[in-house]
Amino acid sequence: MGRRARVEYTADFETTTDPDDCRVWAWGVAVVGQPDTFVYGTDIDTFLAYMDEHPGRYWFHNLRFDGAFVMVRLLETGYAHTCERPRGRQFSALIDGLGKVYRIQIGASITLADSLKKITMSVADVASTYHLPYGKGDIDYDAPRPVGHELTAEELDYLRRDVCIMALAMAERLSVGTRLTTSSDTLAAYKDLIGEAWDGLFPVLNGKLDALLRGAYRGGWVYVAPEHRGREVGEGVRLDVNSLYPWALASCPLPVGMPRYFRGAPPAGELWVARAVITARLRPDGVPCIPVREAALYGSAEYGELTEPTEMDFCSVDFELWREMYEIDVETWEYGFSFDSADGLFTDYINHYMEIKARSTGGERFQAKLFLNSLYGKFGQKIDVSGKVPVLDDERVLHYVAAPKRDRDPVYLPVAIFTCAHARGKTIRAARLFGHRFCYADTDSIHALGRDVPEGIEVHPSKLGAFKCEAYFERARFVRPKTYVEIEEGGHADYKCAGMSDGLKSIMRFEDFKEGFKTPECDVSRETCSHDCAHCYANKALWGLRPRNVPGGVVLVPSPFSIK
Repeated sequence: MGRRARVEYTADFETTTDPDDCRVWAWGVAVVGQPDTFVYGTDIDTFLAYMDEHPGRYWFHNLRFDGAFVMVRLLETGYAHTCERPRGRQFSALIDGLGKVYRIQIGASITLADSLKKITMSVADVASTYHLPYGKGDIDYDAPRPVGHELTAEELDYLRRDVCIMALAMAERLSVGTRLTTSSDTLAAYKDLIGEAWDGLFPVLNGKLDALLRGAYRGGWVYVAPEHRGREVGEGVRLDVNSLYPWALASCPLPVGMPRYFRGAPPAGELWVARAVITARLRPDGVPCIPVREAALYGSAEYGELTEPTEMDFCSVDFELWREMYEIDVETWEYGFSFDSADGLFTDYINHYMEIKARSTGGERFQAKLFLNSLYGKFGQKIDVSGKVPVLDDERVLHYVAAPKRDRDPVYLPVAIFTCAHARGKTIRAARLFGHRFCYADTDSIHALGRDVPEGIEVHPSKLGAFKCEAYFERARFVRPKTYVEIEEGGHADYKCAGMSDGLKSIMRFEDFKEGFKTPECDVSRETCSHDCAHCYANKALWGLRPRNVPGGVVLVPSPFSIK
């Protein structure tokens, strides 16, 4: 007999918000693609029993949150965590170094996975994007729900909507890729496209070689022009590149094959990655793009001049750009690796998904965008996947501790290095053409004063690699990298800032959005207080929520916000 097909489910927990009584008070499950199979229960034990009777893969939309309740209960009922393939009363958990949970495997036949890593948006946005017949509901999350609480009609409807929205969306999403993440789906699709040519084009590079090349791998260029930083500016334009990284994959020469080691200066006319000691002084019309401080976690690199000899790793595409923007002196060429190059290796793949994106709407269009934008990053995946393992303390609080070291084979880092370098070059050269009008850039976007677009910048609403006019703004303030506000035509305020909740964005005033802002403590006794809580920065209901592990699971607590 053939192997039995794995059943796919979507699942969701409703949990208490009291840190002293943290538990699951409702769960819901439906078979993917079959919302009429929806079932529910009212505690974690009945959910575990349901999974035991119905083995398969269960997709939670934020496994880091919901999975914590499962791991707590498994550990306190005698299940043992293992870093190997689990059997019997064992489970394994794939958790990265930042505590992101990708998979929980219980025994041999039950898997918990994260649909948020397949459809990267809120459940409400999923319903809208996939044009589903369900809308996201709402309940009072903080209402008292004692042990044994029976769901009200409103609560049951809310739970059913969340589960069934994802059941329908995941049916469509899994039809184009069934792996844990979108990046894995895209790599599998590309490998299927090129077949046996893969091994010759993208050989496995050992860990030592990967480490020697990785210093040249950098992300997108995020930069605020110093003359405009933190100041209010007048009207301007925001341009975005149509599919920047797909353009680089489809249109630019990329490395292939085994790298060739060299000492001294790199060979002319080839793609290469090298280590050298350099100094660099910005040209009068140059744009800073040499990192003087590399990006820290969740931060942005700092760009400037190298007035003292500095050892750097960089690729040939970056070096060509740097010479346009700086006067560069190479003190010493140390060593490097050169590559054969090829054009058009990804053109068929990119064109296929660009056509789907152009002719489709809703979920199909969203999925095409995922497959366009996620492939290059998979080539740059890290080798070290040691991650963390879950442990439970004496108070039933879940912690993640360092796991034993574990490595995996790389995909082919040179493709990611050069794709990012080509992409940075396009954005930076465009910024240069705006001169002193340039205000801000973030990877694939340019924000500049005035409405005119300089000659040399191709503008088109959909052409691959062209810039499109995304919006005009009447005034703006660019506080720092990834932190800015633009008041668009018609008055809409577009706030961008990591950690800023939608609630705060809805009440934020332009004049307050600047360095030094922080949410105040509520003090209703102040004479100046208007008691207008709906528009008050101190209203914690408007703040973002951060997870906190407590006995039994996780609660979400309001988190103050500041612009440092």
